[in-house]
Amino acid sequence: MSQIEAAKADAGTVDARAASAGLSLLCAGILILIYMLNFLDRQIIGILAAPLKAEFNLSDSQFGLLGGLAFALLYSTLAIPIAWLAIGSAGCGS
Repeated sequence: MSQIEAAKADAGTVDARAASAGLSLLCAGILILIYMLNFLDRQIIGILAAPLKAEFNLSDSQFGLLGGLAFALLYSTLAIPIAWLAIGSAGCGS
């Protein structure tokens, strides 16, 4: 292989690495944004606790089940199908 062909091959590898690094940063940014939205979503329930309990005549126990157990069950049941979709898609890391 000549030096010119070797230089072209090295340049292609560098371009691929730069594109991969850029995609990795984009994926990390998207995941951070999703995490922030998830955190805010969980905090809104606590902020609106008093108005929600008054509106729906919920006791503290009922509200605790709604905010804790119901959320955990929904979250855990949907985690596996969403993971399958994420692994099967041509998104980040594929």
